Amino acid sequence: MPFFIIVIIAALIEYWYITLPAVFCLFIPSIILHFQKEHYFASEEFITRKKEISTLVAEHNDVAEYVQTIRNNESLKMAFSSTGEHAHLASSVNTSHHNYKRDRNIAHFGATNVHNCSLQIVRNASQNPIKYLIKYFGINTIEETLADIEKFGETISRLESAISNLNIRESSIAKTFAPPQFILEHFKEEFMQLVGVELSSLSVPYPVYAFEYVSAGGNSGQKTTVTLNTPTIDALIETLSEKIRFRKSTAGQRALMTAKFREFIKKRDNHTCKYCMVSLMDEPHLLLEVDHILPISKGGLSTEDNLQTLCWRCNRTKSNKVSHTSQEITTQNGVPLKSENKCTELKKSHGNVNNQKDNAVKDIAHTTQIKQSDKKRDFLPFAKKHLKLKEYNEAILWLNTTIENHEDLANAYYLRAFAFNKISDKNKALSDLRKAAECGNNKAIDILRKRTDSN
Repeated sequence: MPFFIIVIIAALIEYWYITLPAVFCLFIPSIILHFQKEHYFASEEFITRKKEISTLVAEHNDVAEYVQTIRNNESLKMAFSSTGEHAHLASSVNTSHHNYKRDRNIAHFGATNVHNCSLQIVRNASQNPIKYLIKYFGINTIEETLADIEKFGETISRLESAISNLNIRESSIAKTFAPPQFILEHFKEEFMQLVGVELSSLSVPYPVYAFEYVSAGGNSGQKTTVTLNTPTIDALIETLSEKIRFRKSTAGQRALMTAKFREFIKKRDNHTCKYCMVSLMDEPHLLLEVDHILPISKGGLSTEDNLQTLCWRCNRTKSNKVSHTSQEITTQNGVPLKSENKCTELKKSHGNVNNQKDNAVKDIAHTTQIKQSDKKRDFLPFAKKHLKLKEYNEAILWLNTTIENHEDLANAYYLRAFAFNKISDKNKALSDLRKAAECGNNKAIDILRKRTDSN
């Protein structure tokens, strides 16, 4: 081997007048591209465009963080197989003295997502996967199980929508920035990093369940896999609902939380967030989710009048608190009700679950006394929450919306003055303080009086 290397090196040296131009032609395109890239990234055009799209980049990174939060906080395991449940307690060794070619196929006895079974069951599972998934992976045909699977389906749906939204945003950023084509072709990842986009290979971790057959000698095997993506989950939900004999309760009257039903709710709400009232018309890349107004954990049901469309920011802010919408809600008789009447209706329909929930509903009714014709809501609770967390810029955004909707809100001007003061914007703080005083805010009046006396 060393001899051939020496011969090749000698040939390259002897015919240098051919080797050198060949090497030059091979590397010169990469060198030119490198210098063009460095020149572009240092140009005024790149720096200016980077500043212009900083908001788009920040929104993208916020959604990416939200996706990671869902993956970390939500359980993505649903069913388990009991075959091989105690396999880890024993060890097995092939002690055959003959020259057998064994163990070409190995059974996974310790995996909870694998059901070791006969060849016939594997083949039947490929023809009727939902039936065999329910039968062999411990999925009980009861209402509680159906509710858990629906919640699981909502988590998968949120992940799918969010990751799809991320991909669209990344394409939009590249299109809006419009860098030279050679940058996108050869340096796209570096371009995204310099722009500030946090790239990550996010994907939906779909659970995969398998029916596996391995012969005694390990020479033959066959497997059927079932991936719990949205179509499979919807089919599972519908199959379970047909098998379950609902008790005589309101739970039996609810709708099934399938992808089709979630899309129906979004269309009903005109693809508009019922909190901040931002729609797909306003923001084409808006990530919308379907939310329970009264959470299931507090006795809420998956019925049309208990579901609303929220953007991902408002849904994350709402968390598991009792929520509401200021838009008119139709009763069973088709008569529009104000939000405070709706709160009363919710109390009647769900009964006296406990005093704490009743008090929460009363608090919500108190904060949503807005004119029926206005269809706007008071965002002060959200602003106050951000102020407590010292998130002053976020608080200002909520207060801006409040003031736009209700220009006489003295409290909103006073709180915004406080927020501006915290971020050292003294002029805006003083301006809002004066507006608050004009609207009759006593605290603002006192501060301005003391300011005048000191001068």
